[in-house]
Parts: sequence; C-alpha cells; structure tokens
Amino acid sequence: MGGAGGKLLGLLLCLQCLTELHGVFIRFTNVTCESKDLTMSIVEYCAVTTLSKNKNSISLRYAMLKPVFRNIEKEKYISIDGLTNTEVSAKIRGVPMPKGFYALFTKWSTENITRVLTNYYFEVISP
Repeated sequence: MGGAGGKLLGLLLCLQCLTELHGVFIRFTNVTCESKDLTMSIVEYCAVTTLSKNKNSISLRYAMLKPVFRNIEKEKYISIDGLTNTEVSAKIRGVPMPKGFYALFTKWSTENITRVLTNYYFEVISP
C-alpha cells in the first residue's frame, strides 16, 4: 500500500505542476499610490516586496484622516498587506492573457470626487 500511495502522491504532484505550467502566472513589477484629497487620506506605504525568485507581494495603506461618510464611524485606514502574486495567479486561472506587461488602474471616489488612485503593474510570465 505504501508503494501505491507514493505513486499516487507523485501523480498528484505532477498534475499540480502541469496545472501551474498551463495556468496564468503573474509577477508584480510595481505599484503606485497617490492621495488626491489630502484632507481625507494620505499614503502611509506602497511597495512591492520580493519574497523569492518567483514570488513577490504588494502592500499598501492609506491612512484615513476623517470619516468617509457622515454618521458612520471613522475607519483608521484602508490597506492591502502581503497580497502575493501566487495568490492572484491562482484566482485568475483560465483567463486568457498572453505573455507581456500589464497595468490595472484603480480609483476610489466619493461624492463624485476622486480620493485615491492606485496603479498595479504586473507581468504575465506564462499564459
């Protein structure tokens, strides 16, 4: 039974490798953060961190200086901490994206006023 279990485990690992090779794999190249309304929020940090040769993460935090909406308790910050490229890659399996460099531009607005802008830059390594 030990030999059969070992072969099964080896087969499962091989299938996992093939799935990863044929899935979309991205690597973050940069992230930029900008506060457009300095009375409401400021950028505390915004960075890409290298964890290993093929793994990196993004972390960003906007400190909130006043409540976003009336009658709602004030949030101290909005943040994304330690989101890895492998976590994102696992979520976008099956999305057709050829190799290359991409950018995702995001903004957060209230009352038709842009408050913060965050731009994510990444590279698709394997489609």
